[in-house]
Amino acid sequence: MLSRLPKIISQEILFGGHLQALGSVALVWLPALVFQIKFSAWILLAFYLAFYSIYFFDRLLGLKKDTNKYLALHKKRAPFILFISLGLALLLFFRFKLLIFGCLVIILGFLYPLFFKNLTKKIPLFKNIFVALFFASLVFFPFSHFTILAGFLGLLVFLKAILMQIILDLKDEKEDKRNGLLTLPVILGKEKTLTLLKPIIFLVSFFLPLLLSIITNQKFFFYLSSLVFIDLMSWFLVKKNNYQAYFLQASQFLFWLILLLIVKII
Repeated sequence: MLSRLPKIISQEILFGGHLQALGSVALVWLPALVFQIKFSAWILLAFYLAFYSIYFFDRLLGLKKDTNKYLALHKKRAPFILFISLGLALLLFFRFKLLIFGCLVIILGFLYPLFFKNLTKKIPLFKNIFVALFFASLVFFPFSHFTILAGFLGLLVFLKAILMQIILDLKDEKEDKRNGLLTLPVILGKEKTLTLLKPIIFLVSFFLPLLLSIITNQKFFFYLSSLVFIDLMSWFLVKKNNYQAYFLQASQFLFWLILLLIVKII
């Protein structure tokens, strides 16, 4: 049992939605750190539990199409896991008078696989835009009012999220094609999508953060430009059909947070 523990933990982290949930938490925490806005760590836990529930629900709905054995093991205990995580999230949101906001996040998250995702059958790239807007909206949570800096950060998150979703769509090209979803890999094919992605990676992940660092005089944007290697590495791994590329992309915003914490420590 002990010898299997590392494998069990790694599978739970990779397939249980924890990376994506932590990435969502990172987007709430990032602006608070960058712009020195104080709020309780319990709020971060509330967001983590909410997004864990959303991602867990999404993966469970895809179990019939997903052959991953680890995910299948969750099927029997899924109602219990969802009940506990959702209950705790709502309790924490209520504690900090954020129940309406928390419920809105959870409802939209649960409606994504049930309704919004299927709109991509009629509207090309709709699910990418929806998820990107969802991510970008989290950036504004710590602010009491709209600011230009928050707007620039939201714009960068939006474009990075679209890029991330397109790369993640490459692994689901065949399944999305069967389901009639008009993602970029389905429309253009894998090779043409990869060709198009290369200049986009440099524009969104390198040049845009540099430009924003000059406009806003915020070093944080400059630091983010150094993470262009993650997207380039993902691009290379996708080309080699290496599944690790998708884990790198799922952790994208988590890397942002780690980088900022390292910079603050140094």
